[in-house]
Amino acid sequence: MAERAENSSTTQSDSETKRCPWYKKNNQRKIISNLVYTQNNKRMDHDALLTLRTAVEFSPENISLRLILAQTLLSAMAFPDAEEEFKKVISLNKKNIAAKCGLARACYEQKKFSVAVVVLEEICEHEEAPAESHLMLARLLLAEKDTENACAQYERAVFKDHKIQNNELDLIFSSDKHRYFS
Repeated sequence: MAERAENSSTTQSDSETKRCPWYKKNNQRKIISNLVYTQNNKRMDHDALLTLRTAVEFSPENISLRLILAQTLLSAMAFPDAEEEFKKVISLNKKNIAAKCGLARACYEQKKFSVAVVVLEEICEHEEAPAESHLMLARLLLAEKDTENACAQYERAVFKDHKIQNNELDLIFSSDKHRYFS
């Protein structure tokens, strides 16, 4: 009986501690550090996603936490859920380039190409747009037979990051340059 009373008082104080803002903040730090570790090792599991969703419920206005959730969902190939989370991040911060890139990727993977093109065109207008965005836009424009703009986007991607160069696209655009730009 004494043990039960002792356990119930421990449980009660634990629940009170969990409501404490200090506990909540430190617990979120633990969750975030565990999830960053999970993302870096590319091991996505149900528990990690559940933990992330719980952390976002505790702090729905935390943009970086919600962005980690969206990127984790994207890596786990849960594209509709990732799209939804990226949209929520963008609603909290309209200038978040990482969220817009993620949204474009999620739409691209779901074959929502027109939405992806619109998002990528908006991203690629800015100087700080990542090379991957230019490359993805180049591929989409090429699929739409807009070779001239696709070539320009591909050149911007390679200019920003020469490691992104693609032999197949080089071949397509080098033969098209003779046709379109001579």
